[in-house]
Amino acid sequence: MITKLINRVTQYIDLNNLPSVSINFALFRILFFGHILFTIYSTNVYKGLIFDSISGITKNPFPFNTFLWVWAICAAMMMMGWFTKYISIVQYICIVFAYQLFNRSGIASYYSDLMLMGSFLCIFFPISKSYSIDAMVSRVMCADASPKTTPKYQYTIFIFLTLGLMYVGSAITKIGSPIWQQGIGLWIPLNMPFFKWHGLANYIADFEWPLKAINYFVIIWEILFVFLIFSKRFKKLTIFIGIAFHVGIATLFYFPEIALATLIFYLLFIPDLFWNMLSRKIRVPNPQNIFVSENTIIANRAWAFFSGLDFRHKFKKVTDDKESALNLNNQQVFVQLLNSYWLYKTLAFFVASGAHRGILKLLHFSLSPSITNAPLRVTPQFKIYALVCFTLFATAVQSFVSTRFFIKQLTTEKAVHFMPKKQSNQSTNFSRPSQIARSLFGINSRGLFLDNGIAAKRTMIAIACYDSTIRETTLLPLTDLKGYHTSGKGAWTKTYTHYLYQNNPLSLTGLEKILRYWSSKNRRTLTGTHFIILKRDYPESNHFEHQYWQKMERLPWDTAGIAFWQNDTFRYVPVVKDSISVK
Repeated sequence: MITKLINRVTQYIDLNNLPSVSINFALFRILFFGHILFTIYSTNVYKGLIFDSISGITKNPFPFNTFLWVWAICAAMMMMGWFTKYISIVQYICIVFAYQLFNRSGIASYYSDLMLMGSFLCIFFPISKSYSIDAMVSRVMCADASPKTTPKYQYTIFIFLTLGLMYVGSAITKIGSPIWQQGIGLWIPLNMPFFKWHGLANYIADFEWPLKAINYFVIIWEILFVFLIFSKRFKKLTIFIGIAFHVGIATLFYFPEIALATLIFYLLFIPDLFWNMLSRKIRVPNPQNIFVSENTIIANRAWAFFSGLDFRHKFKKVTDDKESALNLNNQQVFVQLLNSYWLYKTLAFFVASGAHRGILKLLHFSLSPSITNAPLRVTPQFKIYALVCFTLFATAVQSFVSTRFFIKQLTTEKAVHFMPKKQSNQSTNFSRPSQIARSLFGINSRGLFLDNGIAAKRTMIAIACYDSTIRETTLLPLTDLKGYHTSGKGAWTKTYTHYLYQNNPLSLTGLEKILRYWSSKNRRTLTGTHFIILKRDYPESNHFEHQYWQKMERLPWDTAGIAFWQNDTFRYVPVVKDSISVK
């Protein structure tokens, strides 16, 4: 049975082994690893919390600065497409290690799973065929100026293994979730202040039947996504719905950069027609002829280099052995070509100074026969077979872990929110196959936002800082008095949420870390500063109610306690219940 399934998938690939432009993978590579660089920057900003390296708390011996530098250098090299064959492996190892850190620090999200699978697939998929240093070196050394192509099926399989499997797991989890079964899976986060960082969602929170319809439609769409991406008829509609879905999440909820980063994967769906139209729009109508000798290696390599830079096709190759303009002695032509684009004027100055001659002489030597005539170690048929086997394996694992979680939901006695009060950290437990799949490939049963999260019942914390030296009270950038997250930065929100709510209702160790971190960033002295801890209890909700968001925003804040430092020692004193009403 498995052999027949492999053969059928292989037949599909053979039928769709049509050439397509390789720009999509190039654009994906640049933006995907660009976002990873942004993630590294965010990690560096909050490294005091993530790596437990805050002043006053026991130092973590882990060399986190070295790790972040190595990770950032690898991500930058992947963006440029430089030594991608080897750097992609190092980059993936960094992602696996960082994934464990993110889980321990509470800042992991569904995009962390996408980063894992995406980085793993970048090792095997041709992401550096275009707009990369590797592609330019290959063009020059082989004197090949022809545009590179990628089989269409590789784009589809890449999407299937990343977004497709994530949506399948998300849909199965939603089916077992009581809040999604009752049609309030979207209504709850739209009404709860702790899911938002502005009030835009309030304008649509009272449309009961449209929200219920979208609730069930999202489940159906997520299930059908893995099938519709193979359909020429419904593919465009599926892509449009997916983009609208993530743009909506980014607009309404408190982690916009994570939701928008998912759209990077949708870039692989850009059709060839778009790039062909764009090429015709920017193409120069009357290109200038450049005479190239067909029998001179250096001339053809030079043309391969310049044609890779000439994205507007300002120059046209004309074969002429007598009037060849590209040679070692005519640097004027090199300068002319480079000066045609303002982006390459610095390189033109490099050529005009004569410093390029050493490089050109190196390019003059042809590749040795031992390299050019070396047989392929891995045949294309074997690559396709291996890709099919891994795709089926990943699908089977995703189906298993999602179904297992679904059955566990049905057999576990739970309330509407069904989230355990105390979550165990299993991100580093490799004793179970499901954890290995999650830690190495990002395959898990968590799915997307609010699939198995708390429906409503939750205790939220706000912190006010009172500085006795200047007699000023400042609200920390956690939540405002309405209950909204005051920052649209998902990493910061998830970090402080994790440290404050490690235990119900409040983690004193996490509270100390947050207060030390905020004080050091804002250059506040701990002596003479008191922090008033405010607490708000949100009730459980399992049915639709109009104007519910107003009711939640007006809930009172109770004074839970006061935190301060005495003789450089953290103190927390609970106080008698006192409410602060919000009007």
